[in-house]
Amino acid sequence: MSQNIPFLINNRSEYTNFNYQFDYLTVYTIISALYSIPTVLITLIQISFYFFKFKRDLDILKPEIFASFLIMQCSNLLGLLFEFLTFRIPMTTIWTSWCASGFHPNIIKCILFSFYFWYSMREFSTLLFFLLRVVCLYPSIEQLANPLFRILLFIIFLLSIALSYPRLDDPMGCIQIPHPYKFGAVVISLTPDNPDNVVSSSFSPSKIRFKRGKNTISHNDSHSYTSIYGRFDDIA
Repeated sequence: MSQNIPFLINNRSEYTNFNYQFDYLTVYTIISALYSIPTVLITLIQISFYFFKFKRDLDILKPEIFASFLIMQCSNLLGLLFEFLTFRIPMTTIWTSWCASGFHPNIIKCILFSFYFWYSMREFSTLLFFLLRVVCLYPSIEQLANPLFRILLFIIFLLSIALSYPRLDDPMGCIQIPHPYKFGAVVISLTPDNPDNVVSSSFSPSKIRFKRGKNTISHNDSHSYTSIYGRFDDIA
């Protein structure tokens, strides 16, 4: 099948027998992971400070604001982790043979479910953080910050599960992505019911999804290709 069209690689012999080779895309993935390490370390220090040294009776920094900020940070970092597991690492071809074997559907489902869950959590937690900041600006409603934080945190957790759980029933697997990526570069994604169906896609470093048909799916950043039959932008 042409590499200009995304397709499912499950049980294809050319992929199950694929041999990984170290290349520039692996270097790029490693470097992009390394510059996230300082953020992870700083977040861990902040979490330690919040639980062991933070004095909640001080008015300098509201505990609800601090807690919502940490939840937002953790959601972003976990979202980044599952973005790597869903897109960036598979694109290096290091998982291609493993993906093509088709013996690990539950692991693939867990990875993609977690990606959707943390994607939702980081969006909602950002809204929660800024909402609480606005509440604390007004002394007349400032006392509502604590109950709002507890209630809304529970709601956004349930919403994130509700938005992600239906994906577990959808067919999913590893998809060969088209030019300019090389043979063996895959992503974990939803797939059509029939593995032989051609799928079209909208791709970005933070989002990819597939559907049947020939219509282009709208995208939310500049790094995407407009049509599986047209010109591809540089998305590497």
